[in-house]
Amino acid sequence: MSHPVDAARDILGVPMNTKVISLFSGAGGIDYGLEAVGFETAVALEMNHACCETLRRSRPRWRVIEDDIMNVSSAAILDAAGI
Repeated sequence: MSHPVDAARDILGVPMNTKVISLFSGAGGIDYGLEAVGFETAVALEMNHACCETLRRSRPRWRVIEDDIMNVSSAAILDAAGI
């Protein structure tokens, strides 16, 4: 019997390590859940300093943009994500 996460990935047809861009990331709860099922957060954008520090400490490899989304262009987000 397969694991429910594997079954969901099979149904969705999403390959492992699919990159996601996290907007309004907060402390990363949704991102940690996505990571648990095989997604990779390419960049996280959050304006709250404490949340950004939490992200940087818990996931030091993630790129974190600390700014208001209204101040960050799509090009800058994609560049930070390496996409």
